[in-house]
Amino acid sequence: MDVAAGATDPKRPKEGPGEGEAKFRLLFQKSPDAMFLLDGDVFTDCNQAAVEMLGCSSKEQLLALHPYDISPERQPDGRRSVEKARELIERAHREGSLRFEWVHRRMDGQDFPAEVLLTAIPLHGRQILHVSLRDITERVLARQTLEQRVEERTRELSTLLEVSRNVASTLELKPLLGLILDELKAVVDYDGASILALEGETLEVLAYRGPTPREEALESRFPLERADVNREVVRRGEPVIVPDVRGDTPLGRAFRETAGDQLTTTFGYIRSWMGIPLMVRERVIGMLTLDHSEPDYYSSRRAGLAMAFASQAALALENAKLFEEPRRRLAESQSLTRVTTALLQKRALGEVLDIVCTEAQELTGALGSTVFLLDKERSGWLRVAHSSGTASPDFDRMPIEGSLTGRA
Repeated sequence: MDVAAGATDPKRPKEGPGEGEAKFRLLFQKSPDAMFLLDGDVFTDCNQAAVEMLGCSSKEQLLALHPYDISPERQPDGRRSVEKARELIERAHREGSLRFEWVHRRMDGQDFPAEVLLTAIPLHGRQILHVSLRDITERVLARQTLEQRVEERTRELSTLLEVSRNVASTLELKPLLGLILDELKAVVDYDGASILALEGETLEVLAYRGPTPREEALESRFPLERADVNREVVRRGEPVIVPDVRGDTPLGRAFRETAGDQLTTTFGYIRSWMGIPLMVRERVIGMLTLDHSEPDYYSSRRAGLAMAFASQAALALENAKLFEEPRRRLAESQSLTRVTTALLQKRALGEVLDIVCTEAQELTGALGSTVFLLDKERSGWLRVAHSSGTASPDFDRMPIEGSLTGRA
C-alpha cells in the first residue's frame, strides 16, 4: 500500500499533506485483524488486535519480539520456522505481496493456524512489509472435518465395493457372512454383531462376532413370539435403534424382556443395540444386529451404513438359496439313482438297506438312520431291519402303539 497514491491519482480528490498517512494509521489501529509493520525482521509497530491475538501484556512486549519468537520451532511441513519465514519475507519483497497459512504461537505456548498477508509498502524512502494476521482456527477445523468425512466416505465405499465383489464371486455362505461382519466393523464399530436368517417365525444365527463363544452363539434361536425387539425389526422392515437397553423406554423394556435372565450375563456388556432387516424384494428374510457397550452409540447415519452391508448379506443369503436348490435336487436325483441301481442289481436285502440308510443320512445330514419292518412274529410291533451311523437304536423291536415311529 502506497500511502502517497492518493496524491498522484487524478480521479481522487487531492489530500492535504499527511492525510493519506493519517487514514492508513486509522485503518491500521482499528482493524479487527492483527496488523504489524515489519522492517527486516524487526516489528516497528502493531495494533491492539495483534497484542490481544498473541496474548501479550502490552504493545511494548510484542514489539520486543521477532517473527520467529511468535512461531513454534517447526511448521507443519517439518521446516524450521526461522528459515521458512526468512524465505517468505524475501519473496514478499520481490513480488510485492504474498498470502499464505502459518502456525503462530501465543505467549502462553498455544499454537494456532493463521492466514498471513504480507504487502510491501514504501515508507520514508525504504520498503517495509505490512503484515495482516487472521486467526483461521475455525476454518482449519472445518476443513479437517471435511477431509475426514471424505476419507471416511472413501473408506466406506471401498469396503462396500470389496464386500459386493466377494458376494458376487463366493457361494460359500458362512465364510462370506463372517467376512461381511469383519468388513462392517471397519465402518460401523460394534462389540457384538450377528447375521440371522428368518426361518418361519424363528430367527437363526448364521454368523457371529463378539464376546460370546462362537459355537454357543451359532446355536441361538429367537422365536419372534418371545423376541419383541427382533419382531419389531421384522414388522417395520426398517432399522430399529435402542439407544440404551437399560433405559425406561418401550424399546429398552422390549430388549430386556427378550434377553430375560441373560441380560446381566450373556448380554451384560450391551448398552446400545441396533437391528437392521435383511430385505429381498420388500420381504424380510433375516436380520443384522449390532450392539455396543456405549449408550447412545448408534445413530441414523450409522444405521444407513449398516443397511448397505445388510443388503449385501441379504443378497448372499438369496444367492445361497438359489444355488442350494438345484444342488439339492441333483443330490436327491443321484441318491435315488444309486438306490434304484442297487435294487436292479438284485443285491442282498441287507446291502440294499445299507445303501438306503447311507443315502438318507447324506441327504438329511442325520447322524444315523434305521429301517423298520412290521414284525411278522409279533403283531403290533416293528422290528429293526437295518441301521447305520452313530445314532443307531440300542433295541431290536418297538411297539407301534405309543411310539413316534409307530405313528409314522
